[in-house]
Amino acid sequence: MPLYPTKPRTLVGANVADYGFRYADTVQRHPLGHFIDTEDGSRFRYVYVGTGGLQSEFGCFFAYKTVANAVVPTQTAGSVTKGSYKLTVTIDTAAGPASGAFAENSPYLIGGYAVIGNGTLQHPQMRRIVGNIGATTGSGGTTTLVFDEPLDTTVVVNTTNVEVMLNRYSYVTSAFITAASYGTFIGMPAVTCDAGSYAWVQTRGPCWITSDGNTCDSALDRRVYFFDDGSCRSGNDVTGDVNVMQFAGNAMDASSSGASNAPFVWLEME
Repeated sequence: MPLYPTKPRTLVGANVADYGFRYADTVQRHPLGHFIDTEDGSRFRYVYVGTGGLQSEFGCFFAYKTVANAVVPTQTAGSVTKGSYKLTVTIDTAAGPASGAFAENSPYLIGGYAVIGNGTLQHPQMRRIVGNIGATTGSGGTTTLVFDEPLDTTVVVNTTNVEVMLNRYSYVTSAFITAASYGTFIGMPAVTCDAGSYAWVQTRGPCWITSDGNTCDSALDRRVYFFDDGSCRSGNDVTGDVNVMQFAGNAMDASSSGASNAPFVWLEME
């Protein structure tokens, strides 16, 4: 009996042991970024699918940049001192998929990170975001972040710098639809699915990736890299090719002189 037997898509539920990773639906059943490891060394992470959907043969990435704060704005009473779990930050109009609009306890913020105090003569504090108090509108605004651990240094209003990275699993899109020239690949989709779905992406273990047909066809050439469209290229093709941008893993199968691998790749994305 397979480790994760597959059942009809219409019966999809929250139990991965019953339903496997090869499905997508419109109901969120796990926290975004939640991971599960399998016996063969694979790892799968749970994501929300953004514009264009996902295609199982091409890598996917998170398409939104870090939210940069020049300095922290005016804080609510008691929220800036050492030991606080809260900090108010300004969200800019270009942040996230809704032009600066974030709901309270936004899935785009929960699971993300904040670096507090990253300027000259400041001592950075990196914290994981577990919630946010107060929604922002489509033109941005302020919201109060809630952290997993307390601040170890007092924050100074109008002086302390802050940068916020959103949850990288909260809006994932196919590099084949929109080239990932400025994005970082986070995995290979476990299934082809539409925008608005919740699904799994593989970040580690055995996986097949679309290639240019020349993968690891030279002696001593085993490393595999992502191309900006989500396909992969061999390590010996990286030199001089500006579109080969991020390490994906190592070829699993043997080749011979001039002959390309499948390519079966042992993903090493985390």
